[in-house]
Amino acid sequence: MRCATIRIQNWWRNVTVARKAARATRREYQLTRAAVVVQTRWRALTARKRFVASRQAAIVIQSYYRMRIATRRYKTIKYAALIIQIYWRAYVAGRRERLRYLSLRQAAITIQRRYRRKRIEREERCRRQDEVALIATKIRDECGEAIPGDQDVTTKLALPGSDYWQEMISVLRSCNSVGMLLTCLNSLDTITILSPTVCVILCELNLANDIYNTIAQNNRSLPWMKVCLRACSILITLTKYSYTRKYVLKKEYALALVKLLITSLKDKEVFLHCATLIWLLSQDEDYSKALAMCPQINWLMKNIQQKVLKETVVARLQKLKDLEKLYPSCEPDRNNVQKPRLFTDISFAVAAIVKITRT
Repeated sequence: MRCATIRIQNWWRNVTVARKAARATRREYQLTRAAVVVQTRWRALTARKRFVASRQAAIVIQSYYRMRIATRRYKTIKYAALIIQIYWRAYVAGRRERLRYLSLRQAAITIQRRYRRKRIEREERCRRQDEVALIATKIRDECGEAIPGDQDVTTKLALPGSDYWQEMISVLRSCNSVGMLLTCLNSLDTITILSPTVCVILCELNLANDIYNTIAQNNRSLPWMKVCLRACSILITLTKYSYTRKYVLKKEYALALVKLLITSLKDKEVFLHCATLIWLLSQDEDYSKALAMCPQINWLMKNIQQKVLKETVVARLQKLKDLEKLYPSCEPDRNNVQKPRLFTDISFAVAAIVKITRT
């Protein structure tokens, strides 16, 4: 019994110890578990605090760094803006100074240009006055006592823009009064014979064309024949000077001259003047060819030959030996003392024209 009791006691004690051990183990497990939970919570709290602290530190660092970047960028932009402002202000100031300089330079150039123009105009005016005075003196010397001693007369003749020449141009171009036209041509005829200088001025004013137009407008009346006589006389004078001949060699007016020649058969003086003019102009080869190539001129010249160059006249002309002595002088009247100024015979004039023009 005792053994059984001891065994039961041992068993019970073992059960009790086992229960205590199990309870202690469970208690230890629970405590361990609780400690682990506590530790986990604590570690989580500590880690969170550390994370929050790190995050805050990172935010602070980032804020500081961003502030440094923003400050640096602001300083860079500010410095760039200052540089741009400096350059812009310098550019504006430079442009303002350049515009001011250009304005002053342009003003100086304008003043210089006007001064030079005024000076040139003054010099040109003085030169023209000297030239006019020289030409007036030359005209006075050429004309001698034919022109009154009044200096204003020769000055008007020497000045192409004078009232005298303007009046001449107006009369020649309008042809309103035959009397005024005849007076004008008489004056021009006299002065051109006396003064070669006036001949040059007359040609430079293109009055040769106006004189030709006057001849072309004739209507065969006696007053107009006198007008044509003076017009031909002026053109003869101009033709005899080498420097004015080119102004008179007008091929387009050749037909008008031949028409005047055939209409003036009954007026010997006009005929001889016109024939002399045609003969003098025909000394130019081109002009002579133009006459020969015009059918109307050829027909008119044949009519003139039939009326003037009859058999008795031709026979008389053939008997003359030295015909050239009877030709009018090609030299200006001032230098001519031997040959006549004009043809003296109608038949001889026609024969001379036919010979030189081969019409």
